[in-house]
Amino acid sequence: MRHVLDDPAWHSLTGPLARFSSGTGAARRISPEHSIFTAVDPSADLVEAGRDLAALLAPGERGVLVGHGVVVPPGFHDTGRGVALQMVLDGDTARRGDTARRGDTAEVVELGGGDVDDMLSLIDHARPGPFFRRTVELGTYVGVRADGELIAMAGERLRPPGYVEVSAVSTRDSARRRGLASLVVAEVATRALARGDTPFLHVVPTNEAAISVYERLGFLTRRVVEFVAYESEPPI
Repeated sequence: MRHVLDDPAWHSLTGPLARFSSGTGAARRISPEHSIFTAVDPSADLVEAGRDLAALLAPGERGVLVGHGVVVPPGFHDTGRGVALQMVLDGDTARRGDTARRGDTAEVVELGGGDVDDMLSLIDHARPGPFFRRTVELGTYVGVRADGELIAMAGERLRPPGYVEVSAVSTRDSARRRGLASLVVAEVATRALARGDTPFLHVVPTNEAAISVYERLGFLTRRVVEFVAYESEPPI
């Protein structure tokens, strides 16, 4: 039996994030103002899934599927594939991040709609992955400021039942090696655990520095998943 984390977008868009999604039958897509994900029912016939997915995308429009063993439905073709380690935090191992510099008094603050311009600026600098003006509405986001500038942040994105994805982990180059990534990730994780959700995240296998941070916080690799970009095939 497949685990909900094997198909995190499907279980998010048909569950806790349903209000941000559209679609019926065997396909869903998140509002393009919020994120990039589409999803197909892992138990559905692929032809049916392709038909339902085609109803959600304009001709030539691209989508992204995420999960274990992703198969693009008929009528679409891959435009790019990438893999990521899916890491999950056990509640008993959660530890708050620490700042490495003695006397560093970094304060974690909650971020909201009024912080979006600063968040987009940091995302453009750190490039952790897609983040849009309304992504902040998907969950809780926190950050650290220095002299008014947002220098670190992290937040929540996908939400399969019982889990929440830690995403948009970003730090300005000038603020690295202070433990700020640990600090903001641990804050997001702590809040998720308090609600009864288990944090998980995705990280590129070659990003050894980030993996080390996450392992110190208690995240363990569950499996490798794929992120697959695709688009509709032109009519014959």
